[in-house]
Amino acid sequence: MQRYDFFLKYANMNETFYHILPSGSQIVVRNVPSEVVYLGIMVGAGPRHEAEDVSGIAHYIEHCVFKGTLHHTARQIIRRVEDIGGEINAYTTKEETTFYAAVPRTYWKRTLHLLGEMVMQPTFPKKETDKEVQVIYDEIESYNDSPSELIYDDFESLIFRGSSLASPILGTKKSLRHISSRPDYALRFMQEHYRPERMVFFCQGNINAKNFAEEVGKMMEIAPNQAFPPQGKDVIQRVESGKLRMENGEERIQTYKKHTHQT
Repeated sequence: MQRYDFFLKYANMNETFYHILPSGSQIVVRNVPSEVVYLGIMVGAGPRHEAEDVSGIAHYIEHCVFKGTLHHTARQIIRRVEDIGGEINAYTTKEETTFYAAVPRTYWKRTLHLLGEMVMQPTFPKKETDKEVQVIYDEIESYNDSPSELIYDDFESLIFRGSSLASPILGTKKSLRHISSRPDYALRFMQEHYRPERMVFFCQGNINAKNFAEEVGKMMEIAPNQAFPPQGKDVIQRVESGKLRMENGEERIQTYKKHTHQT
């Protein structure tokens, strides 16, 4: 039996295919009749997996992998997608980090390999990452100036008090200074959490599902083994077990007074 016989030779339109590769990585392909392909990599890593002193490191990594890889500079990464009329971006949630791109169908392979390179072979050049920290500082200040958004962080800090889920996705200026002081902090976090079994490779467009799975398989086979040490804890508890839940009758109330220009 061939390795990818689980896919039809020609994928039917408007059909979704799922598969798990031998590496543990998951494949999701949605066939639609479009000449634009939307594809990316979702990694199960976010503030949920952060220690307190490196709060915000998942979001920091999301920004900084765009600053250089073993084979491409920051400028080359952006131009490799934008020069073909595509778009590349990323986002971080409490439990995952996603890197994605939308490109003409002809260029899906080179875009997939570029995203894989960013996720598995980033270099974190200090000069570039120092600039990006300033960008994140501005993002934090912008967020602090938006009470309608900030209130969700305030709410979660109460609900999840004592666990890593209470931390804001962006981190703090103090934790970011700590993270950016040594590039190995980001690399160690990626080594622990950017593991094959925590990655989902997805694609939507007029792409043969078997071809997409084969291309991802090739990419994972050449990934450096040292990038995948034993898996770390899923949720970091910062207080004794059992104190993470609100006891019967316990109220958690926090009042904030802020000077704002709008009501």
